[in-house]
Amino acid sequence: MCSRESITSCFFVVVAVAVFWLLAACTSSPLLTLPVSPHQVEGGVEFSLVHSGAQSVAVVGDFNDWSRSSHLLARKDGDRWSGVVPLSSGEHVFMFVVNGEQWVVPPVADDYVEDGFGQKNGVVVVR
Repeated sequence: MCSRESITSCFFVVVAVAVFWLLAACTSSPLLTLPVSPHQVEGGVEFSLVHSGAQSVAVVGDFNDWSRSSHLLARKDGDRWSGVVPLSSGEHVFMFVVNGEQWVVPPVADDYVEDGFGQKNGVVVVR
């Protein structure tokens, strides 16, 4: 049986979560923009990254020989950048490069693998 204290604690957690989501729905603050996993769309896989202060964002990986200029993403809204990359079936490793120099580990991916440089590469699985 639940104690009165645990019920009170649960109530406050539920209220806090509700307030957070209400604020997220009513503001365009980039702090409340959630990351989106790479996903298949017509024409390939859509990659996106939310990064404040970015002037450019590229997706790089084994599919473009880690080129920083092959797949530049477009700014969509606020600090969200996205673009569609045609990919063949299989597993592909990737990262993002911000402003041509800053390598960024994907915040969301199907899996992650060590990159050999102390970071992790994201993995996207195309079926």
